[in-house]
Amino acid sequence: MSEIKNDETVGMNIKRLRKERKMTQGDLAEKAGIQRETISKYESGKLTPPPYNLESIEKALKVPAGTLAQKVAIAIPDTSALLRNKRLLNLLLKDYSQVVIADVVIVELSGFKNARITRQSSGQEKRQKKIASQTMSMIDEYMLTYKGRVVKRDTRQYDVSQNLGVSEKDQRIVELAKDIRKQSSRVVDIIHIDKDIPLLADESINAIYLENYMAKRSNTEGNYQTILDLDLEFDHLERYDIAARQMDLDAFLPDGMTLLISCLRCNEPEKVEERNGRHIPEALIQKKLIFLLEHGADPNKPDSNQYCHTPLEHCIEKFEEHRTKDYDPSFEEFCILLDHGADYNKCSVDETQSRDKRISEINEGNTPLMIACFLGKKNFVEKLCSLPDLCINAQDCNGYTALMKCAVARWNKKNEGKRYDRYEELYRYLKEVMKADILIRDRNNRTAQDWWDRPIEMEEEEENDD
Repeated sequence: MSEIKNDETVGMNIKRLRKERKMTQGDLAEKAGIQRETISKYESGKLTPPPYNLESIEKALKVPAGTLAQKVAIAIPDTSALLRNKRLLNLLLKDYSQVVIADVVIVELSGFKNARITRQSSGQEKRQKKIASQTMSMIDEYMLTYKGRVVKRDTRQYDVSQNLGVSEKDQRIVELAKDIRKQSSRVVDIIHIDKDIPLLADESINAIYLENYMAKRSNTEGNYQTILDLDLEFDHLERYDIAARQMDLDAFLPDGMTLLISCLRCNEPEKVEERNGRHIPEALIQKKLIFLLEHGADPNKPDSNQYCHTPLEHCIEKFEEHRTKDYDPSFEEFCILLDHGADYNKCSVDETQSRDKRISEINEGNTPLMIACFLGKKNFVEKLCSLPDLCINAQDCNGYTALMKCAVARWNKKNEGKRYDRYEELYRYLKEVMKADILIRDRNNRTAQDWWDRPIEMEEEEENDD
């Protein structure tokens, strides 16, 4: 993702492929019919090979046509960047030929994963623990799924100083990057959120802030800072009236959210902490929501996070401490989105990936109705069921329908010893009033009624004891 001239890319590829084949510059020059000095200038980036010489070199190296012009780069994500964006690994795999995970990053992630959470723990600490656990599982899975493309590397062999005023971890990551660059002759980018890493890096590697990486992915380098500023603004939206019409309001923020979704989730505990405890009033949230929609924000754009949920789904998932029996601010925001054309049948899906490359754990296919049923939110369910052409029997990638989600949630609550009467009410409503199909089967061959009749685990254990 770093800026690099094409002739430099070609030169590094020539050098890398030549070394992989244990050829000298003279060997390659002889096979390609080019002078050795010319090969040297190509590899150093001093000369750009003309098309006919590129073709000759590719034939001599026995690689497909166009290989030398392809950027072959390696990314090394820092812990801070992985914790900030849940799906950073997925994004890096799209943009880089290899992702290297340093052992010191694994150790730090493990520390966050195993951290003890108490009532006094901050929202940030709880979020870090959850994301660290997810990221470690993802790394293990991707090392098997993408063999050779996601790899772990040891950094214990590097001699680092304790007197530089920066962490040993950062020093080891930078030394690893330099080593990989030297060994492979490839572009090496460190993706981070750390003021010290750029100080340690030299001209052989690229230290890229996560914000700059996301800006480049969104093609919004020119106004990404303005997008970040707008994300934090709730009081003086008029300042952005003109700028908002000229920027990409659907660009992904560093955490994988869009401006619209970030607005909806602005009172998450960690975001309140970042604002030094300020809780954004619902009136300002709704005003900004309308501002973004009227300035062209897509009401259907999903996040680029773990589950790729749409704005409607985020409304349903929101926990609102100010919710009362007669007032649910997230429901009002839900209706604002509907009024501005939000597609209530749109399911969660990673739109940045082709279908054959999507990751199964994303749980794609969830619709707003499914999520509302699983969370037992009656007001959202009834609102959705009142809308024309609602796909009430749609199935997610696991084969679950909204009716099944309701039955599964009821079963979960029974197992936990918690109240489940609201799910029984919703189940009857979907089955008897909305005539949801009770014969559809999930991937485990269960129907909604099978889930409804399934005994709780305690009952199953008692039956086994008999």
